[in-house]
Amino acid sequence: MKIIINADDFGMSRVVNEAIIKAIEHKHVTSATILANGPKFNDVIKMFKESPELLSQTRLSFGAHLDAFEFRPLTTNTDIEPLLETNGNFNGNVLRRINLTSAMRKALLQEWQEQIQLLFSNGIPVSHIDSHSHTHTIPSVFLILKELQRYHGIRTVRITHNFYSKPPSKSLLFKKAIFNFALRNIFRTRTTDFFTGFEDFFTSSNCMTKLPKVFQKRNTTCELMIHPGNPCPLFTNENIFFQSEWLSNLTKDIELISYKELI
Repeated sequence: MKIIINADDFGMSRVVNEAIIKAIEHKHVTSATILANGPKFNDVIKMFKESPELLSQTRLSFGAHLDAFEFRPLTTNTDIEPLLETNGNFNGNVLRRINLTSAMRKALLQEWQEQIQLLFSNGIPVSHIDSHSHTHTIPSVFLILKELQRYHGIRTVRITHNFYSKPPSKSLLFKKAIFNFALRNIFRTRTTDFFTGFEDFFTSSNCMTKLPKVFQKRNTTCELMIHPGNPCPLFTNENIFFQSEWLSNLTKDIELISYKELI
């Protein structure tokens, strides 16, 4: 089995940046996705300028962590304002609740294009797309995502969550299967077979000793999401486990790869 360990939120804060850099140095992650509109994005760019060899490592990839959830947009199109708070930052889960107009869709597409273009313009080869709070998997923005892929020629995207420690309802799994099928087949897109959280994978499936049946095929791929340094209580346990000796205890059936190696 092949696993990508992706650190989300690169560029969010100094603490998060430092934790991700440490994880890269210790080879605890094989990929990271960058918030182009994050408060500490410039520090990420500084790191690449000081260590340009990071961008050429096969077992290390960097993707776009699209944001329409928390921070200030890069663009100033007034049609995006219904998605913003009064302080000008993205307004959390409003994108999941609002009915997008044609003008709003164009504005969001423009914003996400700008976020990806900022990575390219700073010399970062974008390995794949994912998003802050998984907003790219919201059904109402699916066509925006596909247009974004076409515009930038990006053929690799994170799927929606499809492996759980406690399986959800069959109807939810069915909806996720439909999304992942459409993601892979409309503007042909490479993805992993599975996507789940770092803690869920290791603690619920006992992957330190024996892989569950769904993962036992030799070329099965799975992305594990991790949030190094993120102070949100939701990620407390995963970060405690991430700082343990998990890497040295991996079963021999697991090979760590990056998004560059996903075929």
